Amino acid sequence: MSVMKINACLVLLLTLGFSTEFNVSIPFPELYTSIQSDVLLPCYFPVTNPKDGMYVLLTWKHNGVELVKFKYGKVQDNSKLQVLETDLAKGNASITLQNVTIVHEGVYECIVVLAPNSGGGRMHLHVTGVPLVSVNTPLIIAGHPVFLECFVSGVYPQNICIEWLKNSHLLPPQEPPVQTQKNPNGTFRAVSHYKYIASREDIGANFSCRVKYGLQLQHQEETAVQSCKPALTVSPNILQKGRHTACKINGCFFSKIAMRWKKGNMVLQTKNCSGVHECLCIILPNNVEEELSCEVDLEGYDGTRVETKISIHGKPGRSYIFMGVAFGIFITVPLGLVIVKCFLWWRSAPPPPDQGTVQPLH
Repeated sequence: MSVMKINACLVLLLTLGFSTEFNVSIPFPELYTSIQSDVLLPCYFPVTNPKDGMYVLLTWKHNGVELVKFKYGKVQDNSKLQVLETDLAKGNASITLQNVTIVHEGVYECIVVLAPNSGGGRMHLHVTGVPLVSVNTPLIIAGHPVFLECFVSGVYPQNICIEWLKNSHLLPPQEPPVQTQKNPNGTFRAVSHYKYIASREDIGANFSCRVKYGLQLQHQEETAVQSCKPALTVSPNILQKGRHTACKINGCFFSKIAMRWKKGNMVLQTKNCSGVHECLCIILPNNVEEELSCEVDLEGYDGTRVETKISIHGKPGRSYIFMGVAFGIFITVPLGLVIVKCFLWWRSAPPPPDQGTVQPLH
């Protein structure tokens, strides 16, 4: 065989050797994970001989910067990431990211060299923060504004939408729709305020805050609250001397209450309650011939207050009864004397003179 034929055969063999397919497989080009979770970055390559694992040169990059390098089954830097030689022998070059944070987001590249072959693949890791949603419990008083607040914490990315619903029906949006701020860990917090004028039909309605978040707002969280109506009562509803009179408010959870018994503009008794479902203000009236009022300030979540009044009247006292009797005697006695005098005068008056009989004319 000539030298030329031998060289041709060698070239053909080398060409066949390098033309062998060596595809690095990335099953999921787009990966999604939440903050503080562990995520597997999958990467696979073909092997024909299990012993080839010890000759693999594996490199992982994050956003174009070398993250970690494995050579002969060992890590070449101080990275905490590791790949077992037994896994490389099976064509598994996957790595696991633990306790993921926002800095882990980005493009990852897996590069495998198994001489004379090499290949690589990319994937995009998206990190999301699942929001913690909380709402206040509104006080529903017909004719008064209801201030709804929805608090969202730990959301990522910043793309977020907050909607308000009443009995599962969407309420008209208000401006500004949402206010966001950045947390130290890179996540975002948001708050949405909604002012609503309540009617009697709204008492007992279900108000809910719906939060949409994510790249395409494809995730959502919804938290519902039950509205309530404060009830103010006075017992007994008539002042009685020597008996306590109580003013009570209940029907909701009250963050702060200020109660007062008043006579006109003068405050007679006060009571403050915080974080309760019921509050009592008791008074022992000194004078039942008066009009008192019970006032309650309900501190709203936005700093405003709602005032409610109930007025009660006392029972008629003995002095009023005495005055009534005296007035009756004062009127009745003179009137009786006049009647008696008229009667006696009528009895003593002389009869009218006799006029005789009228004779007819002839």
